[in-house]
Amino acid sequence: MFEALIIVGFGAFFAGASVASYLLVCASRIEAKAAGASYSEDSYARLLTSKRSHCPSCSKPLAFYELIPVLSYISQLGACRNCGSAIGWVSPTTEAMAGVSAVLLALAALGVPLAPPEALLTSGLLILALTLLLIFKGFLPNLKVTVGMKVNQKENKKNF
Repeated sequence: MFEALIIVGFGAFFAGASVASYLLVCASRIEAKAAGASYSEDSYARLLTSKRSHCPSCSKPLAFYELIPVLSYISQLGACRNCGSAIGWVSPTTEAMAGVSAVLLALAALGVPLAPPEALLTSGLLILALTLLLIFKGFLPNLKVTVGMKVNQKENKKNF
């Protein structure tokens, strides 16, 4: 049983971190378009789905092993293999947070008594949304933080 939980945990972590990684890429590409990069409507749709990930400094396309969430950051020592430019800490941190949230959600879904799945999902999505706001807008709106915290508190009280 313990081995199965470990396998599920690794799978959930990888899935959660991968989703966060993709959302970060989408958010940065949308932000680039909003900042003035010119894209046609067709190329804008392809921008989110088909353009290969690349180093923002040297534009070298990344190999599959450079796209593994969190692990590739560690193995590359936080820098591009090609040009050596630093990779920001935001992506691996967000990926790790989403991965841990996914592990907790998976364990709760399997009946491991950690917290109710709804509370974990709400907390994880709220953390991800606030992280993206902080990254791309540079601030956290107080109203959204307060409302999100209140909703999460009510969910936790209701489920315990």
